[in-house]
Amino acid sequence: MPLKSKAPYYRIYLLTIWEERGRGKQDLAAWRFCLKDPQNGQQRGFANLTALVTALLEEVAQANEGPEKGSSVSKD
Repeated sequence: MPLKSKAPYYRIYLLTIWEERGRGKQDLAAWRFCLKDPQNGQQRGFANLTALVTALLEEVAQANEGPEKGSSVSKD
């Protein structure tokens, strides 16, 4: 009996990175991040790189748990 294989999990995001600066000369710049899902238009913003990476790692972990717990995948 052949094994059924499921389609590989994948996500496509548009990543936007920008620098925010304070108004004063002494203010430090902060990098901001935004992921946009082009399929549904949803956006998620992140105040720092650590938050962005954490969210991506959580998504990969959920995808590894199985289809009932992972995000939906389009099967074209």
